[in-house]
Amino acid sequence: MRNWAQLLFWGLLATAIGLALWQHTQLPARVATHFDFQGRPNGWMARETHTIAEIVLLLLMGGLFQGLAWFNDRLPIQFINVPHRDYWLTGERRAASMAWLRQLFLLIGSGLVVNFGVLFWQVYLANVRGEPRLTSAAVLPVLVGAGVVIVVVAILRRFRRPPNLV
Repeated sequence: MRNWAQLLFWGLLATAIGLALWQHTQLPARVATHFDFQGRPNGWMARETHTIAEIVLLLLMGGLFQGLAWFNDRLPIQFINVPHRDYWLTGERRAASMAWLRQLFLLIGSGLVVNFGVLFWQVYLANVRGEPRLTSAAVLPVLVGAGVVIVVVAILRRFRRPPNLV
């Protein structure tokens, strides 16, 4: 398997889009799509509009992160902001560093696809349970925050101070 992050990203994206299409057939004609802090609906959309918005958002996110993964190899070094870039992005280390960054973009994109998939699943459940009410989506900001911390730590570890610098 040459690029597992690429396969994971596109597999999750295809699954999320497939789930959106399946949910479309199950949702009521008027879908609660926005909820207040108590989980009560305060914004509605037509089922078709909701499904189109969900798929368009997923495709835009897919294009953005795939574009970042593709484009990062083509950027001049001065436009890439990682610690100790003059060491990690020159010579024989450049190819490995750029491959790592490409996978990082795809993994961040995968995490966001999962995040939106869970959010859309929560919206789906809120709409098919009778009276719409969002109950457990509050954990999503915590997961996103944890993901940001993990990404920052991974970048700092990968691009740590080179051994020859004091």
